[in-house]
Amino acid sequence: MSPSLTRDWPDISQFYLITRRCAQRQFLLHPDAATNNAFLYCLIAAALRCEIDVLLPCAMSNHYHVVIYDRVGRYPEFIEHFHKLLARSQNALRVGLPRMRVNGAPEWRDR
Repeated sequence: MSPSLTRDWPDISQFYLITRRCAQRQFLLHPDAATNNAFLYCLIAAALRCEIDVLLPCAMSNHYHVVIYDRVGRYPEFIEHFHKLLARSQNALRVGLPRMRVNGAPEWRDR
């Protein structure tokens, strides 16, 4: 019996274990209420946008692990969006939030 000439395309749905460390191994994800909420919010927002199922998230002080299930093959877009959101939120949390001056121009202040 010869093998079939029609071949099914590989299934694009995959499980992934994602691990990422903070820059220079700094403790930028230290566990406090604001960081924990930001991590979960960014993870959920990116997952909803890219149709990703998040199975096991785990954030440590200087890195994180996440197990996801990608049904539609949008893993690279999910990672890009999640990292972008988390970096922006942590920068705003650590550096400061913009405060508007009287003339309408933003002024940065330390928290």
